[in-house]
Amino acid sequence: MSTQGAIGTLDGFYYSTMSFAQLRESFTEDRYLDPLTRTFAAFHRTLDIRISELVNCDPVQSVIFSDSAFVIFRDLNTAIGFSQYFMRDMISFRVPVRMGIGRGSYRGLRMTTDISDEVRRHSSQFLGTGVIRAHQAESCGLKGLRIFIHPDSEMVEDWPGDLCPVPDAVIQKLSPPVVSELNYVWHDPDFTPRAGGPQTVDEANDGIVTVVTEMMEAAPQRARVQYQETLAAISRMETSYKASDSSEKP
Repeated sequence: MSTQGAIGTLDGFYYSTMSFAQLRESFTEDRYLDPLTRTFAAFHRTLDIRISELVNCDPVQSVIFSDSAFVIFRDLNTAIGFSQYFMRDMISFRVPVRMGIGRGSYRGLRMTTDISDEVRRHSSQFLGTGVIRAHQAESCGLKGLRIFIHPDSEMVEDWPGDLCPVPDAVIQKLSPPVVSELNYVWHDPDFTPRAGGPQTVDEANDGIVTVVTEMMEAAPQRARVQYQETLAAISRMETSYKASDSSEKP
């Protein structure tokens, strides 16, 4: 990654004012031909925008590293919506991510930066059961671009179909034994057609599948299992929403 390219992409005040259409267009500029720089920029720019949108709806804290982040919410429904939208954003921008959700405590102890002529020291000290559970869920052993929920999180669905069961055959192999994941495909209540974009939920979800398939075809052979597992999970997610819609009809 070129240092100049990476640093030049992280002006949060500027990029938080951009629409997603402008953001997408900016990734076609010549300076982002380096795939790693482009991926790094897409992750940080999009995360900055999504967090900025939360300022007036839920007190939020975030701790962001080079290629990962912890985002802390007080309201569970806000956390669910944020995770769903951010995963769809990342797939749209062809950035492979995996998330974990953990319900519990969070405490920020100390965030410091100390710079002198000889030393540059940055310290992020934080802890809590929510932090541990989210990390454990993300690293439980399952593959793919997915949002795993720690079994101790006691989550309930904001909308029928939001929680998808992990196939029984793999649960006992996991540590911790994650039993559900968050459904992030589009469904009718949270989908709004946009000019020049998909006009129906099915079209929008077909677009997600198309992008994941293209990412799989461009990936090294050893990494393709990540996208195969993603496509299988997306199929279960679509089925989950359709089943919940059918059960509500008279």
